[in-house]
Amino acid sequence: MDERGDISVRDRVLSWLPYALPVLGGFLGMLWVQMNPAEQLNPVVAVVLGVVGGRLLSVLVLRLVPGR
Repeated sequence: MDERGDISVRDRVLSWLPYALPVLGGFLGMLWVQMNPAEQLNPVVAVVLGVVGGRLLSVLVLRLVPGR
């Protein structure tokens, strides 16, 4: 028998979305600092802003999904 039970792909994606988007946001913040060194932006601030942006995006997506 399948260990995952009857969980649909949609539910699996929605379950990892709140974890994946903040990580992706932090990674993009780090990339922004590395690609734009003349901006003089603190890398910690860029990563935190990326994480917060990713978290807000995941909350928005989860609120817009019908049936949750």
